This record gives sequence, C-alpha cells and structure tokens, in this order.
Amino acid sequence: MNIYSINELLEMKDTLHGQRIYVEGVLVFDTENVVLEHWPKSERGEKSIWLEQSKGPLRFNPSGMESLSGKKVIALGEFQSKIELDNDNFYLGFGHLGMWPAQLVVTEVQYYKRWHEANGSSET
Repeated sequence: MNIYSINELLEMKDTLHGQRIYVEGVLVFDTENVVLEHWPKSERGEKSIWLEQSKGPLRFNPSGMESLSGKKVIALGEFQSKIELDNDNFYLGFGHLGMWPAQLVVTEVQYYKRWHEANGSSET
C-alpha cells in the first residue's frame, strides 16, 4: 500500500484522479480552510490539497478534526483532480473559492503514529 505525500500527489495528479488512496500531511481544520499540507514543512512551499467530506455516512467529526488540526495525519479517500465542466459552481478548482488544484473526498483521518501502530509499521 502506497502512502503519498502532498508533493508526490500533485506531481501525479492526472494519473491518480478517481483512485482511492492514502495521503500523509499536516491537517488544517479551519472554517474556510480544511486541507492537508505537505510534510515536512521545509519542502512545503504553497502546496496543499482540499479535504472534502464524504456525501455518505462517513462525515467529519468536528471535535475530532479540531483535535488533530496542526498534527501529522494519514487520510484515506477518493482523489479528485479534474473538474467537471458542467459543475454547479464557476470555479476551476476545489474547496473554498476553488483555490486548490485537487481534493480528497475523505472517508478516514487518523493520527499518523496511531495509524502506523495499528498497521504494524514503526514509522514516525
């Protein structure tokens, strides 16, 4: 199972569109800014991806997301990098005001160390 960094994901965004993937990064959970930023910060630049809630029963838990905000996490979801031309908004990107080049429709977010402990990995 491959876990992508934000930089890797954005470099491969056209090939990964529509795939269910794992992504690692630093969670930001604010009112108009729900994103994963690249980790480590020294390699970040301005790169991040929008996190979209799943339309099904797996929705964000606001208090859980707030407690993980600013921490390194692993998120699982469907990666989307192509905008449908007949979409309901006029933005050419994802997220608030269409400012992001890609999004992950999230079904799971876990604290990085706990994810590795549960999956038998020793990465930190």
